[in-house]
Amino acid sequence: MYFEIGAHKFMNIKKFFISIFFIIIFIIFILSKFQYFKNLLIKIPPNVLLDKINTEFIKDEYFDCLNFDKDFKEEDKENYRDLINNNEFVKNFITNNDLKILITNEDVNSIYFNLLNNTYKTSKNLRGLYIPNYKLIIMKNNDISNQILSLNDTLKNSLSKEILEKIKDKEEVRVRDIYDKEKILEVNREINGNVFYHEIGHAILDFSDIDLKTKIKTYFYYKEESKYLFNRNYIVNNYEEFLAESISNYLNYGEVEHNSEKFNKNESKTSKFIKELIKN
Repeated sequence: MYFEIGAHKFMNIKKFFISIFFIIIFIIFILSKFQYFKNLLIKIPPNVLLDKINTEFIKDEYFDCLNFDKDFKEEDKENYRDLINNNEFVKNFITNNDLKILITNEDVNSIYFNLLNNTYKTSKNLRGLYIPNYKLIIMKNNDISNQILSLNDTLKNSLSKEILEKIKDKEEVRVRDIYDKEKILEVNREINGNVFYHEIGHAILDFSDIDLKTKIKTYFYYKEESKYLFNRNYIVNNYEEFLAESISNYLNYGEVEHNSEKFNKNESKTSKFIKELIKN
């Protein structure tokens, strides 16, 4: 009888530890679905990551922080050098905080997976990503030349007669068929500048003394104003994206409200907040 009681207790203890084991596995699985915890669970040492970057990318000859795909065009490299060189605050911020910036022609998710052995997937067609644990920015170089556009009346009215004659009877055209190289480079510079400074914005927020509670409180304080500043839902409805985009506009254009008719320059509360953040 004593043997039976002992065996019964042993079985209960065994079941208890098996249950605990599966609960722990379940908790790890759930946490692994969140970006912050995934980076904790799958941690590549910084020196290993640096070796991988040095193997797969080419360090820029002018800025140590910049790393490009091996087939990157020289004219595109100049664009990113200018984005750093023409903004003293950005240049000092990158240098002082030892940021690494990877500029790729590939899919950002693929680079992220290959470098960090991380299966976490962000949204499709992602153009930029800041990874706090590694002080790393991964950014896709934008090139609109092969982008296909519908030939609607608005677009037709913006084109010269010569171009219209070349593309007559077409319903869709490639950007390279209607704009010259200089125009395409100009548009590419603007788009890439916006994304570049947006990711820098995330890094600035990461290195700032602002805690999570204050960030969220700030976002709700300015949320009504944000509807007039930005026309993209993912920015208006996310406190991190809203603040990063505000910083991007300020770094890129010298004013947060550059694309809004609602505010005059430096009138918005958001602008004053961003200026204080950058100054500090």
